[in-house]
Amino acid sequence: PDHCRVVAFTNRSVDAMNAYVRRRLYGKDVDDFVEGEDLSVTSPYSPMETSSKRTIIYNTGERLKVLSAERGCMDGHGSIHVWNLEVDNYEESDAKLRTRRMVRALCGESVMEYNREVSRLVNEAKRKLTQKREDGTPRYTKRTAWKEYIKFTNALVQVKHTYAMTVHRSQGSTVENVYVIER
Repeated sequence: PDHCRVVAFTNRSVDAMNAYVRRRLYGKDVDDFVEGEDLSVTSPYSPMETSSKRTIIYNTGERLKVLSAERGCMDGHGSIHVWNLEVDNYEESDAKLRTRRMVRALCGESVMEYNREVSRLVNEAKRKLTQKREDGTPRYTKRTAWKEYIKFTNALVQVKHTYAMTVHRSQGSTVENVYVIER
């Protein structure tokens, strides 16, 4: 994972280069995730463990190794396909924090369906915030109005492949060979 990295200035260039490298390594019909691949967390991962308790499991920038990958469906949303990934945060120096964990990531073909559900949940939360009781007090607090949206969006880990990364994200990395895309 640290032998070679492509660095680019835009996310669009990074995404294109990651897709190119993956096609060259695995062929054009490669799955979204392959055992042994290196991933980078793009947004803090903090699934709701109970109705009120959330703990950050992985921070932005944390690197994960895919140990296994199986397709599945998102709980309660059978039309949204996910990858059930067993991952290891192998760079963690503190043995207590290094863990193998099962997480879920969105399948590429389900992005539109996922975004539709996110939009529906946003509209539902906004609608709840406008509802009032007979005495004029709000029926829902911000926390209760947005609860389903937060639960849904935090159920999936947000990751990117790390064959290429932006200049900004690459700061502090140690890599033997670097290739820079100028445009």
